[in-house]
Amino acid sequence: MATVLENLQTRLQHVSEELAALTSTSAGGKPDAGKSGIGHVAYRTSLLQEIKMLQDAIDKEALNATGGDSVSFEIVSEYST
Repeated sequence: MATVLENLQTRLQHVSEELAALTSTSAGGKPDAGKSGIGHVAYRTSLLQEIKMLQDAIDKEALNATGGDSVSFEIVSEYST
């Protein structure tokens, strides 16, 4: 039986493949359609958001699986002239 981490990694692979398969003629690869109401940009955005959420969940699950107690954080630096 697959672990939670393996399931998350599998889902990440599938969503990444879906995003990579987008073309200018497929759903998600086109600009938004006005009157038809099809949100191609929203679909592509949702795939990108899901990838980010899955990667965050994978990172947390991997840390939990190793019994780690460290905290990950992001350092943001702003430079102005």
